[in-house]
Amino acid sequence: NGWFAKPMLVSRVASGSDPGNDMLLSCKTLLRRVLTFMLTPGDLEAIAGAAIYTVSITGGILPDSDQVNAKMQQVRDAGQEKLAPGAVARVYLLRLLEELVVDGVNEIVTDDAKGPDPEGQTEPSVEPHSGGGASSGSLSQKSRPGSRSSQQSARGESTQHPKHQEAQIFLSAFAGILTPVWFACILEGCREEASASAVLRLMILMIQNSRKFAMSFEEAGGFAPLVLSIPKFSTCPSIILSMLSHLLHAPILHLPCFATLDTKQLCDVFDAESDAAELIMEAQRSRRAHSDPSCGIFALLAECLGRNIQLASFDNEMGRKARKTNEAVLQLLSHRHAFSPPFQQFCRTPDFLEPLAQALCLVHDERLQKMQSVAFSERNGGEDSGEANNLRDSGRSGGEYSVTSGTNSKDSTDEDFVEWPSDDGKRGSGFVRRGSLKVALHSETPTERFVGKADEDEGSGIGMVQLLHLVLSHAVLQGPLAAPLVSALFRSFPIHASPDQVEAFHLVLIEHCRSVVEDTLQRGEPIAIANCIGMSSVLLDRLMAGFFTSEPVLEAVNIVMLTLNSLTSSGTYASRTLTNVDQNLLVADTAHIARLTCLTAIQRSRPMGAYDEGDDDLKLAVLSKIGEFMRQLLLVPSNLLGGQGTMRKQGGYPTPAPNSRFFPLWQSASLSRCCPPSVVCTYPDLTIVEEPDRAFVVSLMADIHSMLLDDRRDIREQAVVVVVSLLQRRRGIMSELLITDIPRGDHRMETVDLMNRGGFGALLVAHEATTIAENANSGNQSVPPKANLKYVSFFEWLERNQEQVAAVFH
Repeated sequence: NGWFAKPMLVSRVASGSDPGNDMLLSCKTLLRRVLTFMLTPGDLEAIAGAAIYTVSITGGILPDSDQVNAKMQQVRDAGQEKLAPGAVARVYLLRLLEELVVDGVNEIVTDDAKGPDPEGQTEPSVEPHSGGGASSGSLSQKSRPGSRSSQQSARGESTQHPKHQEAQIFLSAFAGILTPVWFACILEGCREEASASAVLRLMILMIQNSRKFAMSFEEAGGFAPLVLSIPKFSTCPSIILSMLSHLLHAPILHLPCFATLDTKQLCDVFDAESDAAELIMEAQRSRRAHSDPSCGIFALLAECLGRNIQLASFDNEMGRKARKTNEAVLQLLSHRHAFSPPFQQFCRTPDFLEPLAQALCLVHDERLQKMQSVAFSERNGGEDSGEANNLRDSGRSGGEYSVTSGTNSKDSTDEDFVEWPSDDGKRGSGFVRRGSLKVALHSETPTERFVGKADEDEGSGIGMVQLLHLVLSHAVLQGPLAAPLVSALFRSFPIHASPDQVEAFHLVLIEHCRSVVEDTLQRGEPIAIANCIGMSSVLLDRLMAGFFTSEPVLEAVNIVMLTLNSLTSSGTYASRTLTNVDQNLLVADTAHIARLTCLTAIQRSRPMGAYDEGDDDLKLAVLSKIGEFMRQLLLVPSNLLGGQGTMRKQGGYPTPAPNSRFFPLWQSASLSRCCPPSVVCTYPDLTIVEEPDRAFVVSLMADIHSMLLDDRRDIREQAVVVVVSLLQRRRGIMSELLITDIPRGDHRMETVDLMNRGGFGALLVAHEATTIAENANSGNQSVPPKANLKYVSFFEWLERNQEQVAAVFH
């Protein structure tokens, strides 16, 4: 009976199967035969209007109730949802439109190729369109300029297809009726993935073939209006495949339909079909200047990946499907990044970086929610107390506030508030700075803390982090000017991100920056080593902008010190790879960036307000690094390039000429030399600094004074070590600082000499004597250590002469 039909599963229709209604299939085939030879705008408007009308068809849908909705959700999760009557009609109408587009263009481009047939021409056979790959007479195989066959034939031809303009006129008629608003309305009304995948497939087909539609689509906001409709079907293979087709520039009619996404199948298909030259050129022509990254295809794909991250936390069929979808997509993108130059170039743009950063922030949100749920179950007597403690400590190490009660009241509502600081107590009495090293968990990496471990069955965040690592590594190792990309990554977090999200994203990014730097210093070319220095300049820029808490501050210091030590040590790969001139050029920039990084880190360790106790652990760690690498920090060559191809600018150091081989190295070694006009760097470049070593010593000594009076003995002693190192290496500058004229009353000046007649001169002698004694007694176990008495005489002198010392330093 033709009036009755058994509904098909939505998942089967979405993967290309026919909905199974013989009557509607016959109607579609009849319309295809007729309209292929005589198609008017009125016919198109009628089909488009009918497709819109099907959105309002609700026949066959069960009445709305909580029990029915719960049952339907279980059916959807199990993949057993049946196609409703309105959706069946909509799928047939959308596939009819796709067939009319393909058949009409094929009829145009093959019309001149048909030779005269004396026997008469038979009526062409029309095969039902399955909604999957293109048939043998499709648009993409015969006439598509971007297809593989046409690419091979077009190598010797620079002109387009003779019928290209006529085909564009034909497609313009479709673009005038199937507008971006029409597609958005259809997608908004779709409640199942079968018709949604058909709409998206038709839209991608129009974007790839009609320049008029592609331009109007960009002007209408691109993919941004679809952000509320497409991610609802984030686990649908055909929808994901359509988005990947546009992202990777693969003709959509060349791609088969898959019931499930398999990594190997995706890689094989896109290796054969992606990077179509015509699609890349058309995308560049239709793209608007200064477009918003949220309007791009990757932003929509990232929204789908983000929704799958949320679904992956559920232990059901939908969660497993979400994990497999994300795993397949991310592995495909990583694979294409390794072999596709156009995709590598795309990964350097904000259209890729900002959506990726937003997705990583969402990964952290999911991780944080798990931490909070486990901690809540622990407070209620949950069984997983050990895991709760680990996750709670992991969260605190990243800087999240822990909600604790200030009293011992049994009222549970007291735990929802934090006691406000009071002026009655001393500063630092229980209020630890957010993100201080005191609460940092060093047993786990930032990726393990905020995203997850590689062996965990999450299937989402780790793949994104690996893709991020590939982008960083390629930018540093494969060419100059990696600093702007790294800077763009640090600025790519969403504007609505919380401080915890930004901190987690920055920590993960810094972790992989360090990994790339370590790898580059072991095997990179000179330009890659220069990129590592440029990466440290990006960290300095963000540090001075105030975005880092204590842990990323210390990591920035460690990375730049690692680079500086590798360039200045005689036995390292980097020092062997660089020539003398290259090494002098890069060492000068690295030392300058390291000096500024250390000075800024010390400033960030100091208290910033009435209720901020500072971070003494950070202060001690930075002081230790300065004392350990003081020799390298004070390396300032007098002539960077040995007089070869230099240009003198304002400041103390020459810059290489633009046509010299040193210029790419010099430009890549600092963000301030290669950043886009929209970015303003927060640090001074080496070329405009007069006597950078003197500036460093003066600034450092200004901070050292307060550290010599610190409450912690280890900080005081480490400050003395830094002072001694400065006295040994820059005695002239130190003498100028410690011998000065102090204004007194009655307009007279008094000379205060802390160097020759003060404790600083005696400190150097005492330090050398103590060092000799310690070395002599190092093998004698019976002599007790006298670390506590090492600088007693200096501190006694300092306490007696605080007024004079303060006058000199201030």
